[in-house]
Amino acid sequence: MSLLLTSTRTFLTCVLATLSGLTAQSWIPNAYGTGANGQVNMIAGINTGNMVAAGVFTSISGVAATNIAQWNGASWVPMGAGLAGGINQVIALANGNYLAVVGTNVFLWNGAAWVANGTLPSGPQALIELPGGALVAGGIFSFPTTPSAVMTWNGTAWVPLGAPVSGTVLDFAILPNGNLLASGLFVVGGAQVRLATFTPATGVWAPFAQAGNPGGFVEAIQALPNGDVVTSHRLTSPQRWEIHQTNGTTWTRLAGGINGQVSDMALLPNGAVVVSGAFTRIATLTNTSVARLNGTTWTSLANMNAEVRTLAYLPGGQLAAGGLFTTVNGTSQLRIGAFGPSIPGAATIYGFGCSTATGTSTRLAPTSNPLIGDTYTALATGMSAGFAIQIRGLTQIPAGIPLASVIAGGLPGCNLYASTDLLDAIAPVAAGSLVVGFAVPNDPLLIGATLFHQVASFDAFGNVSSSNGISVTFGNF
Repeated sequence: MSLLLTSTRTFLTCVLATLSGLTAQSWIPNAYGTGANGQVNMIAGINTGNMVAAGVFTSISGVAATNIAQWNGASWVPMGAGLAGGINQVIALANGNYLAVVGTNVFLWNGAAWVANGTLPSGPQALIELPGGALVAGGIFSFPTTPSAVMTWNGTAWVPLGAPVSGTVLDFAILPNGNLLASGLFVVGGAQVRLATFTPATGVWAPFAQAGNPGGFVEAIQALPNGDVVTSHRLTSPQRWEIHQTNGTTWTRLAGGINGQVSDMALLPNGAVVVSGAFTRIATLTNTSVARLNGTTWTSLANMNAEVRTLAYLPGGQLAAGGLFTTVNGTSQLRIGAFGPSIPGAATIYGFGCSTATGTSTRLAPTSNPLIGDTYTALATGMSAGFAIQIRGLTQIPAGIPLASVIAGGLPGCNLYASTDLLDAIAPVAAGSLVVGFAVPNDPLLIGATLFHQVASFDAFGNVSSSNGISVTFGNF
């Protein structure tokens, strides 16, 4: 059963909260330790909130690691023997593994070791995994007879994706319809383009937003949930950078006056876009190298003393940043760190879980920061085989009431800790653990609002146990 429940918005928007004003994200000192002793080129996060950092370093926060390491939520862990040589690209795969490139050699992390995954004609500028699982690399590629700037892994070798594309591809994004969007300056079907889409179902490339494109090299791009795309352009005569937005037909200029490369973009759960790079000036802002775009309004997040090459929003509610910087707002921070929510959410456990008929203890623990526009998740453990009910209520029952008083089969010592305003049936459920949760609408009225969360477990014999409760207060990134 999907966690993205259609009834969630109707329920949550019944909860009124006072909007106390939105402030900028705050830098979290030493969020991932003191930092790395060399540049961090890429950060890749997975849906657990963990991540890897890759670049050119031998130590990260005092942990010896050769150019790549994994953050497990509390500390850095080496990934095997690492990878010799600088790593310029790494992505997280849907199955929890990672793909990294050293020079032209591609490696796959299988959970235990790095294994060779073919060789590209030249070092890629971008990597991505398509929704169907296909691995794609973009850059300046040229085989002796078949040039293509976009390659895909066919299981044994890297080959052109669809019809060959000549030129330079610098970034990728997945559009809401599942198509791949590539940026750069390249030729598709005989026409020079800066943006083009690839449709996996047909295997066809097509120009995108060709008319009115501001020109130059289109470097970093970010797809928005409504299908629009934010683009950065490197222009010449004189050299400068600009940021624009297109809906595929028309273009809107969002920022000029950018005095350095825009290296990366990230989408926040509330729909805002964060950009980073080697600049110190963007739009009307000065002394900033990371800036947030909310609609058409720019806000400075931080001033690093050198390029911020990579951004990654992590499901735990942090925006990770890596690069060449060694100070943030004048304070030492070596090449990697994080921004936290402007208004943090909170998930606080209260009450107690009880024992199932087989003696296991049912518990519920939050696994994400509850933020508007994001998906809140929690892990239920000690579940009976059968089915479960997810309970969301507007009213807390701090001391609990006996479960047996509200439902037949309620076991001794089991309590109801939340009013039953919304119930979600989840079936089937195997014995053990279960991830539950719900999508939080991107509605500012929910900032500071609180609801109460609990699960009940039903076994095949009609016995019902229940977890502790969680008080969930929504924040905003």
